[in-house]
Amino acid sequence: MRSNLVSSVSGVNIRASVRTDVWSILGQGDEALDKCEQYMLDLRWSTEETGKILANKISSFFGRTYEKIPPTKTVFDLVFKQPFHWGTARLEAFRPIHILSAGRPRWATQLCRLAARDAYKKHLDRIANHNISACLKEYGQSRLADLYKEHHHQCPQLELLIEAFAGSSTQYETRELLAKLQSQIVDKYGVPQIDGIVSGEGALAISHFLYRIGFLNARDERTRSGPLEFIRFEERPHLLSSIQNPDDGLKWEIHPSYRTVLRIDSDTFRLRRQTRVRKS
Repeated sequence: MRSNLVSSVSGVNIRASVRTDVWSILGQGDEALDKCEQYMLDLRWSTEETGKILANKISSFFGRTYEKIPPTKTVFDLVFKQPFHWGTARLEAFRPIHILSAGRPRWATQLCRLAARDAYKKHLDRIANHNISACLKEYGQSRLADLYKEHHHQCPQLELLIEAFAGSSTQYETRELLAKLQSQIVDKYGVPQIDGIVSGEGALAISHFLYRIGFLNARDERTRSGPLEFIRFEERPHLLSSIQNPDDGLKWEIHPSYRTVLRIDSDTFRLRRQTRVRKS
């Protein structure tokens, strides 16, 4: 039908959007799709691009309200009390915000608004670490709601899978992850349907699905390249798909945006702040 429409009506162009995880799966199964790569625009934002988006939003608002930015201030210093602490690192504010927003500018903006509201309530002139910490539960509730709305059709038991991690650890080795899913899900409720199929892979299929939707991320500690280096499904789609080499030596982490609302330990901002209080 689309080809008939394009050939019969002059000037018609068709543009389609596909989630990156869906495209990764389609691309593995259909060789003909290789021809589409040259026409594709990858809608993905790097850490620096998230920083530029936030900087543009701040400078636009400041320009409308106060005409110009003081020459002694950077854009981010107008709004954030920098540096931000992420684990043992001291970073520009937009870098932790990028990882907490999973690289989505809309989520980054929402997080900043919630943190700004908390700072205003506490009569602070700028957003600090503890303002981010204070809003992570409310922010996480929004992220979980988005996750359920976006992927519930793929797995009707998605809420059950996510809640199995409540109150547990941040990081897992593959054997620990599979054992947890086996005991908490498969042994109690059976293997859930994922994309309309009950997979014989059981816990491995569940973990792959959670990795695919971004609830789990991989992290290569051997690189020691910093606190913000997470590996997403789009970058390594074959991980957790075969029991012979499920992880390539990587460990698995619950994405930081979901940790506080699920009472998962090691909120990076909160732990760093508590450490500083104890030292004083």
